[in-house]
Amino acid sequence: MSTVQAHQVLLPLTDERILIFGGTGSLGRALVRRLSAHNSLMLYSRDEAKHWTIRNQVGSTNMTYAVGDIRDGARVEEALLRFQPTIVVIAAALKQVDVCEMTPFESVQTNILGIKNVVDAVSRQVDRLPALETVLMVSTDKACAPTNVYGMCKAVAERLVTSQCLAFERPRFVGVRYGNVLDSRGSIIPLFRWQAEHKRSFTVTHPDMTRFLMTLDESIDLITATAKGAASGEIWVPRLRSMRILDLAQIFAARFARPIDFIGMRPGEKLHEALISEPESVRVSADGDIFRMAPAHVTIASNATIFGYESIDGLLTKDDLAIYLEGLGIFARSLDDFVGRQIEEIATPASGRPST
Repeated sequence: MSTVQAHQVLLPLTDERILIFGGTGSLGRALVRRLSAHNSLMLYSRDEAKHWTIRNQVGSTNMTYAVGDIRDGARVEEALLRFQPTIVVIAAALKQVDVCEMTPFESVQTNILGIKNVVDAVSRQVDRLPALETVLMVSTDKACAPTNVYGMCKAVAERLVTSQCLAFERPRFVGVRYGNVLDSRGSIIPLFRWQAEHKRSFTVTHPDMTRFLMTLDESIDLITATAKGAASGEIWVPRLRSMRILDLAQIFAARFARPIDFIGMRPGEKLHEALISEPESVRVSADGDIFRMAPAHVTIASNATIFGYESIDGLLTKDDLAIYLEGLGIFARSLDDFVGRQIEEIATPASGRPST
């Protein structure tokens, strides 16, 4: 499966000014690697240590750095006006399900009100941002029929962003929604590598649990395609592989000779994730490897097709999953490679559960 490959070929990003909120996270660093050679980037993030690391590793003259919190509306507005972007990518998030369940106020502050700060700043200053073409929010499969605080907040944030298509012809307000990114901070493969290297058992919440999976490169393909190709108000959803978490654990267990422990599902956790719910499907059209989801206000045709798209659909077999992981070089890489040589970034709650 070659997610958004055709769109990527047709719509490369060059000579853009791209402001990335949450720009020093896993996705932000991947965007820097892919886009900094042919575009100007501003990374907006509250973590000055990560700014320092990227500044010293990248060494690109096309980079601007802004230390700030997406919760700070005045600072968000200042960054927009100073950098004068053509594209804004909102990747900032509190994404650990456990943390958001325990501290829902914090999730609301970042995952809803932080996104609202960007939307409000663009709305107020649109006449002073003449080059701005696209505001793109990075969402998650947990926003689909959400059962936890994180997903609920991201679902609201999706509406905050895409509803702006009713108010503005320019810029376009769009989103992407996708599933588990294999080698991102806090995700399951870095957790399993950490457990292997520290001689711990591999922890699985439920033997039947499934998840979508994609690589960071595929997520960037989707973002770049959506930034140029999506109509205002649309959310683009990719067709993705999916896996059984137990299959992944068994592959690791066989390779590293560790046992598997079942630790129980977390509050709000789903057995199977979904990228499109049945109520949403009536405003979805297929375009190759992309589902284009129209904004919520559109008129629904009476003969619209109703379907759901869940991670239980089209599972890789365990053998195919092992071949896929080998092809990505997962087992040839060190733990540091998964986390940008910042081992302390790996989010391993006391329960040992990954952010799946």
